[in-house]
Amino acid sequence: MHKAKLTDAQSLRGFILATITFMAIFASTAVPIPLYADYQATIGLTTTDISNTMFTYLAAVTVTLLFAGRISDSFGRTPISSLTLMLAILGCIIFMGAESGTDILIARFVQGLAAGFGMSAVSALVVDCVSDKHLSWGSTVASCGSMFGITVGSVGVGVLYGLVPNLSVIYGVMIAVLAVCLFLMPLIHEPLDRTVSLRASVRPRVFIPQDHKVLFVVVAVCYLSTWTVSNFFQSFSSPLAYQCFGATSPFMGSVILALIMAPSLLGAPLVQHMDPRKALVMSLIVVTVTTALMGVLVGAHATLAFLVVCAVFSLASGVCVSTSLR
Repeated sequence: MHKAKLTDAQSLRGFILATITFMAIFASTAVPIPLYADYQATIGLTTTDISNTMFTYLAAVTVTLLFAGRISDSFGRTPISSLTLMLAILGCIIFMGAESGTDILIARFVQGLAAGFGMSAVSALVVDCVSDKHLSWGSTVASCGSMFGITVGSVGVGVLYGLVPNLSVIYGVMIAVLAVCLFLMPLIHEPLDRTVSLRASVRPRVFIPQDHKVLFVVVAVCYLSTWTVSNFFQSFSSPLAYQCFGATSPFMGSVILALIMAPSLLGAPLVQHMDPRKALVMSLIVVTVTTALMGVLVGAHATLAFLVVCAVFSLASGVCVSTSLR
């Protein structure tokens, strides 16, 4: 694999379009989340179905991440990014026509495939397109763009539903955005000049440093436990808003999901000069306390306090996740 030499214009154009594509893909994965309560009322979606949506989504993401990055090493960044956009569009189409819990699970699985390719191939496209003078731009988008996309998608659904309470319109808008990104993909100059063979690219490789096994276990527990709580809200933010806080539209569910996601973007800059061990301990303590508080506040139906604690949890989880990756 070898990067092509891009002109400044090709680099800038590719970076901008790849960034928009990256965020649009993750915005599409957030669209159905505030609408789960509507699916409960219209097609009889059950609580078990909602729980399984996250399982199917993460299963697809996990399987895809084993291969997606290296597949794009073989076929190129732009072809696989185009495939990712097609998967995102397909997921929205299935959601738009869903008539049962099974349809919802299939749609969420397809979105998981799109997210897996997005985290690897599309984020690699962002980094490969950016010039050497602005590598920090690429790393910032690759690390934070998915969270920002999810936040925009979630809040956008809440706002759009308030204006036009029609699922076909909401998914239609998202499909149109993804289609525009797909239409513009040929404008991105392929950043890979030489690719690896397909046989080499699909061989999974897993490595844990022998002298850091204990550290690996500790950070894995911190990382996974933080994401477990966040993933709960990716399934149940909408039912929670309706059943516990008396919401009458998806907007409250959108706000809850946005507060769980958006403040985490500030986590890494907040502790970049701090000792990683201290940052990890402090953040995990805050994550644990705020998780317990969220449970108490849900039972007390204390909406405002719950939203504040969601934001604090998100900030602490951002510190925990970024420090774990460090």
